[in-house]
Amino acid sequence: MELTRLNPKGVMVGIKKGMTVEDFCEKYQCSVLEFTDYIESMYSRDKRQQRKILEEIKANEKKPRPKKESVVKIEKILLPPDTIDKPHSVLEELKGLEKEQSQKLMELETQRKELIRKHTDNLNTLRTVDESIKVMRKQLDFCYSKYKSFYTDCVEVQHKINDVWKQCQEAAKSLGETRLKIKDLETVTLFVYSSGEISVENKADFELVDTGAEELYGELIYKDECQELRAKDIRTLSKVMKITNNAGKKIDIVWEDPEVEKAYKALAV
Repeated sequence: MELTRLNPKGVMVGIKKGMTVEDFCEKYQCSVLEFTDYIESMYSRDKRQQRKILEEIKANEKKPRPKKESVVKIEKILLPPDTIDKPHSVLEELKGLEKEQSQKLMELETQRKELIRKHTDNLNTLRTVDESIKVMRKQLDFCYSKYKSFYTDCVEVQHKINDVWKQCQEAAKSLGETRLKIKDLETVTLFVYSSGEISVENKADFELVDTGAEELYGELIYKDECQELRAKDIRTLSKVMKITNNAGKKIDIVWEDPEVEKAYKALAV
């Protein structure tokens, strides 16, 4: 159909040239009904423009029209000289060219519609992705806010841990010092028996250190205070004296043998 060559620009140019419905039908080889339907489909999205175009074409029928002779004369002037004698062949060539151009236009229109469809699909996909990104951004913002909050709490707790650890160290040091003072002030009671056995009352952690007792024994046997004592008693006496010297704290001694106690007190002065 020749109408496929007509576009909105061609319609406007035709109206300005004063073309009527009959002129359009003659030029594009169609009926009045076909032309009217084509115009309505061309402006289907703009009914107001559709009515305006049809009214302007109809209004051209009331305007004075140029004579056919002048039109024919102009057409004769515009035709190339070598085509005057061959109107039929030129017309056939033009129709063939028109057919090729129409086919190419239809292919381009098909391609354009396909590209528009693809472009629309891409836009829809982009909108979907954009909405997903917005949702993810909100989730990320929420997670980051929670992360900052937890991170701040972690830093604060770590500072508190360090502070409490320092307090623990100071408390442990103070406790150790206090225990040492208590230990120094505590009195250890030694029980010295006639058999030579020495025991400590309720002080399992107290160590009886009698280092140097043998050397002291060698000295005590010559002391006047020990002349009435048995060798075993002098040995026990030397052990007790070394234990009290090495203890570093106050020691109460309970003697089973009064004579050994007497000698101890005499030597300890």
